[in-house]
Amino acid sequence: PDVTGRDKCRFDACVRVEGTIEPKGEVGRKILRGGRFAAFDHKGSCQNIEKTFEEIFLGWFPTSNERLANAPCYCEHVDCNKGIPEAECITKIYIPLEG
Repeated sequence: PDVTGRDKCRFDACVRVEGTIEPKGEVGRKILRGGRFAAFDHKGSCQNIEKTFEEIFLGWFPTSNERLANAPCYCEHVDCNKGIPEAECITKIYIPLEG
């Protein structure tokens, strides 16, 4: 949102399902690709997740000697909505890498 207007930002929201589903309307089906990923933990509210992405792409990535794969990053909400305080929630961030 610092670079692109909020009205132009988009994302896919996903849930894991077992078996086969038939997409209807605006709902689609996507399979996340395999491969190498850098994985990071974000602790706390997702309202603050931008800071973690800044630490990844302005801190870790420039000195990592890694190359980004041509695929989107994704997040997995691990502990959220299980009755724990929002400040304790863990969101895993996966950054796709080449190789």
